Amino acid sequence: MSTAFTKLLSIKLPIVCAPMAGVAGGRMAAATSKGGGLGLMGFMEGEQLAKEVAIARSELGLNADDALPIGFGVLGFRIETPATKAAPYLRSLVAQRPAAIWLSFGRRLEEHIGSIRAAEKEFGVKVPVIVMVGTVELGVEVAKWGADVIVAQGTESGGHGNMHSTGLPLLTLLPALSSALTLLPTRPLVLAAGGISHASQIEPLLQAGASGVVIGTALLASPESLYSPAHKRRVLAAVEGEAVRTLIFDRINGFDGEKGYGIGIDGRALKNEIVEGEEKGEGFEQLKVAYEAAKGNDEEMKRIVIWAGVGVGLVNSEESTETIVRRIGEDLAA
Repeated sequence: MSTAFTKLLSIKLPIVCAPMAGVAGGRMAAATSKGGGLGLMGFMEGEQLAKEVAIARSELGLNADDALPIGFGVLGFRIETPATKAAPYLRSLVAQRPAAIWLSFGRRLEEHIGSIRAAEKEFGVKVPVIVMVGTVELGVEVAKWGADVIVAQGTESGGHGNMHSTGLPLLTLLPALSSALTLLPTRPLVLAAGGISHASQIEPLLQAGASGVVIGTALLASPESLYSPAHKRRVLAAVEGEAVRTLIFDRINGFDGEKGYGIGIDGRALKNEIVEGEEKGEGFEQLKVAYEAAKGNDEEMKRIVIWAGVGVGLVNSEESTETIVRRIGEDLAA
């Protein structure tokens, strides 16, 4: 299926693998690319980043100096620290000649777009910049900063995004954002994200203004997912309604508010003893101790966080990422 987005990225399908940190590595990104979509690696740094890029190149049969037909996800607040210099980090990504760079959750996103543009000139390449938003207001602002593509993320999405009180469901956000962008002299393309796992959901989104869609939860149990076998079993056992929005895990990890993902942002994860404990009024320190005791134990599923969207109940097999992407594309064309 051809859309403005597939033409921009020179891909066959308007399907993007969400850059899920801790889930989407080189194999998942490469498999999405093989399936005809755009694969994105989740945020990584240093040796882990180099390792996963090498894996992606190997999976795709590429040399070290070949252009990379996958992209990188960047958590803005993670490169806005003294330990990570934003401009050099982004320059290193552009040097790989990736298909795209996806930015989210930062206080200096306009500056980051400028850094990418500067690196493009240095290396003589063009790298489409994708920015994820959860509100119309931020979407309009990002468009003015020069983003090529904006992701309209509904509150149905797994992982981090706007709280119910600050965000909107996808079918409300998408048309509202698309309408607002038509008033601008230059209109970026729009992708839809949040609860998407089947082709039947995509056509209405394209009609509502999207040029493509982002899938994430549908890929959590795939062989290419970086989730552990125990995590994948828990995903496969999940039912509708288990993925809830919560701030407790970010509070425990120190990623809440201005020091992390931002004000008005929380995460959607599978309900477990930590979430239930907070709902029952258990003390924060007690919950933190219980969570920390479970970290690092891949078999511990009652207290560790598993990010997932509202469609997690529809994930019922360990199909490969490539198979899932191809099937959605075939169903979309039928």
